[in-house]
Amino acid sequence: MADPIPITPGRQESVDIYAQAVARLKGVVFGEDITEATKRQAAHKIIAIQEHIKDLKKTNAKWAKRYIPQSYEAGIGQDDALLRRFLGNEYTAGFTKLHRDAARVAAVGAASDFNVTADALENTYVNYVRRVQAGVSKKEIARKIAGGIVEGQTRATTSNMLLDDLRKRAINGTITVGKVTMKATAYADLLSRTLTRTVRTEGTINRLNEYDIDLVIISNTGAVDFCTQYEDQIFSISGNSRKYPMLAARPPYHPHCYSKDTEVYTDNGWKLFKDVKRNDLCWSLDPETKKTEYVPIKRYYSGYSEVMVHFNNNDNIDLLVTPNHKMVYVDRYGEEDKIFFEQASIMMIWKPGSTHYWLCVTPEWDDGESFALISGQDIKTTDYNDMVYCVELEKYHTLFVRRNGKTCWSGNCTHTLAAFVEEFASEKEIEKGQQFKKEDVGKSASEMNKKYPIAKDDTRARTKKTQKAPETPKPVVPAPEPAFVPAKTTEKLEKTMVSGDIQSSIEVEEGKNNVKRVKIKGNGEGAFKSMAGEAGFGTGEKMYIRERAAYLISEEAGLEDVPVTVIRKIKGEIGSLQHWSTTGTLPIDIKPKTFFTDKTRSLYKYEKDKMAFFDSLIGNSDRHAGNYLIKKSGKITYIDNGSSLGVSSIGYPDSLIRSTIQNLYKNMPGDIATRKVPELTRLRDGIKKITTKKFGEILIKNSLEREALGHLQGRARTAIAELDKILSLE
Repeated sequence: MADPIPITPGRQESVDIYAQAVARLKGVVFGEDITEATKRQAAHKIIAIQEHIKDLKKTNAKWAKRYIPQSYEAGIGQDDALLRRFLGNEYTAGFTKLHRDAARVAAVGAASDFNVTADALENTYVNYVRRVQAGVSKKEIARKIAGGIVEGQTRATTSNMLLDDLRKRAINGTITVGKVTMKATAYADLLSRTLTRTVRTEGTINRLNEYDIDLVIISNTGAVDFCTQYEDQIFSISGNSRKYPMLAARPPYHPHCYSKDTEVYTDNGWKLFKDVKRNDLCWSLDPETKKTEYVPIKRYYSGYSEVMVHFNNNDNIDLLVTPNHKMVYVDRYGEEDKIFFEQASIMMIWKPGSTHYWLCVTPEWDDGESFALISGQDIKTTDYNDMVYCVELEKYHTLFVRRNGKTCWSGNCTHTLAAFVEEFASEKEIEKGQQFKKEDVGKSASEMNKKYPIAKDDTRARTKKTQKAPETPKPVVPAPEPAFVPAKTTEKLEKTMVSGDIQSSIEVEEGKNNVKRVKIKGNGEGAFKSMAGEAGFGTGEKMYIRERAAYLISEEAGLEDVPVTVIRKIKGEIGSLQHWSTTGTLPIDIKPKTFFTDKTRSLYKYEKDKMAFFDSLIGNSDRHAGNYLIKKSGKITYIDNGSSLGVSSIGYPDSLIRSTIQNLYKNMPGDIATRKVPELTRLRDGIKKITTKKFGEILIKNSLEREALGHLQGRARTAIAELDKILSLE
């Protein structure tokens, strides 16, 4: 996976190296039918595998020789400006022999670590060749049967199962290093980041040792209360200082992570942490003001954890985090208005009758029903042995996360290390930097907060009010059941369609999702599409909900080109009911030469451009000549909008949205072109309504998923920016 924050030299190269190695090894193993190979042929394959591994180890050495010194050099150059100011002409920023030797030793160590990965890869393919050629050993079959894994199956069946497992490992390039089992490319990715970041810190420390600078300061712009034991604190590298404690552990102290199935809310909707991109913004909470906003990502983490802490009250909380993870809670029996941060492993130390934590489970930090209770007895450790992920934000370090459909606020934070020179520091900085005492080592965050409370006028990073981003739509928690919320302009008609008696129902032959033409008492006719009829499409995304959402979007944006569409049940089946238009004709049923006049033809072309924009806005993947209607005036009515508003991150690209807007702008017919600015302004202002919290709540209450809402509002913001750009030129 590409790192959203490109701070690791050689990371992608390491992944590519192992991807190419796996491809070559698969070519050796699967180039011919290995099941028919003789012992001699199998031996030749093993020799070929070993030769490829030798080449891989040479490539490992080249990678380490190139990228490890780069990372080390970045570390030694981190404090150049401060050291030059402090030492004057004594300071030289060169890559001296001392550092070259240290970087060379680090590179040799890195190559050695990668060679362990190469050896594991060799084991995967050699074992497969040997087992296939000789058959799975009787001993291993007996072990599987004894373990109850294949009880009741024949030895031949068991042998085939084991061989199939080995084959899958070879196909995927899966390795086992210690207790870790994962794809070789993923392990190389993890290893490259770990090695380069470690050696960068080593470079910083060595540079300071070179010039007898013993003090370092821990910093992180935007830290919050739970970081007070480290934030702005001064440490001694050697431990010889009488004023400052020894630097016992090097940052980052706690890139506390989440399980691989945990999602985080972004401006593009819910995403698994591993799918977060560089330009995503995460929904975050200011712990002091309790205001929420989208915050940029500063850094991305992934790693491996054997043990996790499970928060599960069997109701509305289900979170799996690393033991050092910082949880966000309030004490409703004590300081209810204050937000606390505590380490997960500390919270699980349960004291009957006294340990209660209230976690906020809604996207806005409100009183009332926003909180869920969890006690120490609901928090337990569990074996995990898998990948963990997290992101670091530019400020606040709080995230709105979800696991197994259950949401809550939680935390994250990290720190960086830099040189500290007392001569250039103020008395206030020194006083603050001496807060951490030797006796404080091992204290919990809550104990540190009580011992060293932060005043409201404290100038440290956590209370610096950086400029907030422009007002952005906020996520909302969906209603548990579909709810009818009428659009403003057609409320009466909608209510009749929802509750009116169905007088007749005839299945329409056209279409694939069992469309029925129904007659509604006192309200004409409608096209009913049941959820059951969507089975043939295999989307699993409830197209009937998208039919309703597309109508609401058209109304809110002022386009008003989608017939009134509601959600209702007919004969026990839930689905969408769209008002049957009697004033339009399908494109396949008209003859353009006689249907249009010159004036209506130009309007029709403009209307098609407008429809193309609407489809790009809602991400519609199914617009053709059978799902829109043309009026004699040239106006178009959009029907069949169910294949839109997807929950995946694959939507219409920004470039398509921009191009459809440009076509609208350039191809306006004469009478509309004369009022070009008002027309585009009206369109922009209508789209702005789509990005509001209020409209987002309406879509959610009509059962649209939050992921789909996030993608829609992201595309809407792209459209607004393009329209603003055009209007600025007019």
